[in-house]
Amino acid sequence: MRAFHGTDSAEKRDSIMREGFREGTWFAFDVHDALRFGGAYLFEAEFDPALFSGDVDWQFHILAPLTASAITAEEFMEKYA
Repeated sequence: MRAFHGTDSAEKRDSIMREGFREGTWFAFDVHDALRFGGAYLFEAEFDPALFSGDVDWQFHILAPLTASAITAEEFMEKYA
């Protein structure tokens, strides 16, 4: 499964790149939702659907940590900064 996470902090971006995502991190299926609600530092990640909460609509949180190796793309979207 592919989903997106955005953050507004360069420090958080660096932490995610080193350590991955913490349990409870929110993701969105649509890149624009991740940018709008998270921030301009955008991540795309691939992971097993068993890792996310059962209540999935347009966004969801993960139930376990996700390593940085799950990141398939990362980009700073200046337009949303």
